[in-house]
Amino acid sequence: MLAENTDIDARTRWRDAISILQDDARYKNIDDPRDREELFQEFIVELEKKENEDKRRARDDAVALFGKILAEFNRDDKINRKSSWGDCKKLFADVMCRADLRSMEESDFRRSFQGFVAQLEEEYRSEQKKLKAEMERAILSAQADLRAVLEELARAGLLTADSRWKDVVCLLYTSDAADDM
Repeated sequence: MLAENTDIDARTRWRDAISILQDDARYKNIDDPRDREELFQEFIVELEKKENEDKRRARDDAVALFGKILAEFNRDDKINRKSSWGDCKKLFADVMCRADLRSMEESDFRRSFQGFVAQLEEEYRSEQKKLKAEMERAILSAQADLRAVLEELARAGLLTADSRWKDVVCLLYTSDAADDM
Protein backbone atom coordinates (compact mmCIF):
# COMPACT_ATOMS: atom_id res chain seq x y z
CA MET A 1 0.00 0.00 0.00
CA LEU A 2 2.73 2.47 0.99
CA ALA A 3 4.94 1.56 -1.97
CA GLU A 4 2.02 1.95 -4.40
CA ASN A 5 1.23 5.47 -3.23
CA THR A 6 3.10 8.06 -5.28
CA ASP A 7 2.23 10.83 -2.83
CA ILE A 8 4.49 9.28 -0.18
CA ASP A 9 8.24 9.65 -0.35
CA ALA A 10 11.14 9.57 2.14
CA ARG A 11 10.34 13.12 3.30
CA THR A 12 6.66 12.50 4.02
CA ARG A 13 5.70 12.97 7.67
CA TRP A 14 3.37 10.66 9.53
CA ARG A 15 0.68 13.30 10.03
CA ASP A 16 0.67 13.94 6.26
CA ALA A 17 0.56 10.21 5.53
CA ILE A 18 -2.55 9.81 7.71
CA SER A 19 -4.52 12.20 5.50
CA ILE A 20 -3.25 10.43 2.36
CA LEU A 21 -3.99 6.90 3.60
CA GLN A 22 -7.15 7.37 5.72
CA ASP A 23 -9.53 6.20 2.98
CA ASP A 24 -7.50 3.08 2.05
CA ALA A 25 -9.13 -0.15 3.31
CA ARG A 26 -5.73 -1.75 3.93
CA TYR A 27 -4.85 1.15 6.25
CA LYS A 28 -8.12 0.68 8.12
CA ASN A 29 -7.44 -3.06 8.54
CA ILE A 30 -4.63 -2.22 10.98
CA ASP A 31 -6.50 -1.49 14.19
CA ASP A 32 -3.73 -0.11 16.42
CA PRO A 33 -2.62 3.44 15.46
CA ARG A 34 0.84 2.74 16.90
CA ASP A 35 1.23 -0.26 14.57
CA ARG A 36 0.20 1.92 11.63
CA GLU A 37 2.78 4.54 12.51
CA GLU A 38 5.49 1.93 13.17
CA LEU A 39 4.90 0.29 9.78
CA PHE A 40 4.99 3.70 8.15
CA GLN A 41 8.28 4.63 9.86
CA GLU A 42 9.87 1.30 8.85
CA PHE A 43 8.77 1.92 5.27
CA ILE A 44 10.23 5.44 5.32
CA VAL A 45 13.57 4.16 6.66
CA GLU A 46 13.75 1.57 3.86
CA LEU A 47 12.72 4.18 1.31
CA GLU A 48 15.48 6.53 2.51
CA LYS A 49 18.02 3.71 2.25
CA LYS A 50 16.91 2.98 -1.30
CA GLU A 51 17.02 6.66 -2.28
CA ASN A 52 20.47 7.06 -0.74
CA GLU A 53 21.70 3.94 -2.54
CA ASP A 54 20.28 5.26 -5.82
CA LYS A 55 22.00 8.61 -5.26
CA ARG A 56 25.30 6.89 -4.40
CA ARG A 57 25.06 4.69 -7.48
CA ALA A 58 24.27 7.69 -9.72
CA ARG A 59 27.20 9.60 -8.19
CA ASP A 60 29.55 6.63 -8.68
CA ASP A 61 28.42 6.31 -12.31
CA ALA A 62 28.97 10.03 -12.83
CA VAL A 63 32.44 9.87 -11.23
CA ALA A 64 33.35 6.97 -13.55
CA LEU A 65 32.10 8.93 -16.56
CA PHE A 66 34.06 11.99 -15.48
CA GLY A 67 37.14 9.75 -15.23
CA LYS A 68 36.67 8.83 -18.89
CA ILE A 69 36.30 12.51 -19.76
CA LEU A 70 39.53 13.27 -17.90
CA ALA A 71 41.29 10.54 -19.89
CA GLU A 72 40.06 12.17 -23.11
CA PHE A 73 41.33 15.56 -21.96
CA ASN A 74 44.67 13.92 -21.19
CA ARG A 75 44.84 12.26 -24.62
CA ASP A 76 44.06 15.64 -26.20
CA ASP A 77 46.91 17.20 -24.15
CA LYS A 78 44.52 19.55 -22.36
CA ILE A 79 45.61 18.22 -18.96
CA ASN A 80 48.70 16.40 -17.74
CA ARG A 81 50.40 15.29 -14.52
CA LYS A 82 51.32 18.89 -13.67
CA SER A 83 47.79 20.30 -14.13
CA SER A 84 46.03 21.90 -11.19
CA TRP A 85 42.29 22.13 -10.52
CA GLY A 86 42.46 25.92 -10.22
CA ASP A 87 44.02 26.25 -13.67
CA CYS A 88 41.82 23.65 -15.36
CA LYS A 89 38.46 24.23 -13.70
CA LYS A 90 37.36 26.49 -16.57
CA LEU A 91 38.00 23.65 -19.03
CA PHE A 92 35.33 21.61 -17.28
CA ALA A 93 32.62 24.30 -17.00
CA ASP A 94 30.52 22.77 -19.79
CA VAL A 95 31.23 19.23 -18.61
CA MET A 96 30.11 20.00 -15.06
CA CYS A 97 26.71 21.15 -16.39
CA ARG A 98 25.97 17.91 -18.24
CA ALA A 99 22.80 16.14 -17.11
CA ASP A 100 24.60 12.81 -16.71
CA LEU A 101 27.04 14.43 -14.24
CA ARG A 102 24.54 16.42 -12.16
CA SER A 103 24.74 13.96 -9.27
CA MET A 104 28.31 15.18 -8.65
CA GLU A 105 29.14 18.20 -6.55
CA GLU A 106 32.06 20.50 -7.30
CA SER A 107 34.10 18.79 -4.60
CA ASP A 108 33.52 15.45 -6.39
CA PHE A 109 34.84 16.96 -9.63
CA ARG A 110 37.87 18.38 -7.82
CA ARG A 111 38.66 15.12 -6.00
CA SER A 112 38.26 13.10 -9.20
CA PHE A 113 40.51 15.51 -11.08
CA GLN A 114 43.16 15.49 -8.36
CA GLY A 115 43.04 11.70 -8.15
CA PHE A 116 43.44 11.43 -11.92
CA VAL A 117 46.39 13.85 -11.95
CA ALA A 118 47.98 11.95 -9.03
CA GLN A 119 47.59 8.73 -11.03
CA LEU A 120 49.29 10.39 -14.03
CA GLU A 121 52.14 11.50 -11.75
CA GLU A 122 52.49 7.98 -10.35
CA GLU A 123 52.58 6.50 -13.85
CA TYR A 124 55.22 9.07 -14.84
CA ARG A 125 57.37 8.25 -11.80
CA SER A 126 57.01 4.54 -12.43
CA GLU A 127 58.09 5.00 -16.05
CA GLN A 128 61.03 7.16 -14.95
CA LYS A 129 62.05 4.49 -12.45
CA LYS A 130 61.98 1.85 -15.21
CA LEU A 131 64.04 4.07 -17.52
CA LYS A 132 66.56 4.72 -14.77
CA ALA A 133 66.87 1.00 -14.07
CA GLU A 134 67.36 0.29 -17.79
CA MET A 135 69.99 3.03 -17.97
CA GLU A 136 71.82 1.61 -14.95
CA ARG A 137 71.78 -1.86 -16.53
CA ALA A 138 73.12 -0.42 -19.79
CA ILE A 139 75.89 1.42 -17.92
CA LEU A 140 76.84 -1.71 -15.98
CA SER A 141 76.90 -3.70 -19.21
CA ALA A 142 79.05 -1.06 -20.93
CA GLN A 143 81.41 -1.01 -17.94
CA ALA A 144 81.70 -4.80 -18.06
CA ASP A 145 82.39 -4.66 -21.80
CA LEU A 146 85.05 -1.97 -21.29
CA ARG A 147 86.64 -3.98 -18.48
CA ALA A 148 86.78 -7.05 -20.77
CA VAL A 149 88.43 -5.00 -23.55
CA LEU A 150 90.92 -3.47 -21.13
CA GLU A 151 91.78 -6.87 -19.69
CA GLU A 152 92.31 -8.18 -23.23
CA LEU A 153 94.62 -5.25 -23.99
CA ALA A 154 96.50 -5.91 -20.75
CA ARG A 155 96.93 -9.62 -21.62
CA ALA A 156 98.20 -8.61 -25.05
CA GLY A 157 100.74 -6.33 -23.33
CA LEU A 158 99.27 -3.20 -24.95
CA LEU A 159 98.01 -1.84 -21.62
CA THR A 160 100.28 -1.39 -18.63
CA ALA A 161 100.21 0.51 -15.36
CA ASP A 162 102.10 3.33 -17.08
CA SER A 163 99.60 3.62 -19.98
CA ARG A 164 97.83 6.92 -20.36
CA TRP A 165 94.11 7.14 -21.08
CA LYS A 166 94.64 8.91 -24.38
CA ASP A 167 96.88 6.03 -25.53
CA VAL A 168 94.23 3.51 -24.48
CA VAL A 169 91.57 5.44 -26.42
CA CYS A 170 93.80 5.41 -29.49
CA LEU A 171 94.26 1.65 -29.08
CA LEU A 172 90.51 1.16 -28.74
CA TYR A 173 89.75 3.19 -31.85
CA THR A 174 92.47 1.45 -33.88
CA SER A 175 91.28 -1.96 -32.76
CA ASP A 176 87.67 -0.96 -33.62
CA ALA A 177 88.83 0.24 -37.05
CA ALA A 178 90.75 -2.99 -37.57
CA ASP A 179 87.72 -5.05 -36.50
CA ASP A 180 85.50 -3.14 -38.95
CA MET A 181 87.76 -4.04 -41.88
